[in-house]
Amino acid sequence: MVEKFAQRSSLVLERMKCLVQQSAEQSRAAALDAEISLHTLHVMSHDRNEGLEPFAEKRMPRYLGC
Repeated sequence: MVEKFAQRSSLVLERMKCLVQQSAEQSRAAALDAEISLHTLHVMSHDRNEGLEPFAEKRMPRYLGC
């Protein structure tokens, strides 16, 4: 499982980690709002596109963490 995570975008993993840590201290509505906000940021990131393009091109992604 660790190997699979290591192949993913460090940007996404860091954001997911923050969401999980914050959600324990937030209401459900606040946690969902935080998730929506981070998703919006992620949609504009290089790593998001790099996650999609390699799939179509049948190559391994090269994440930059941005």
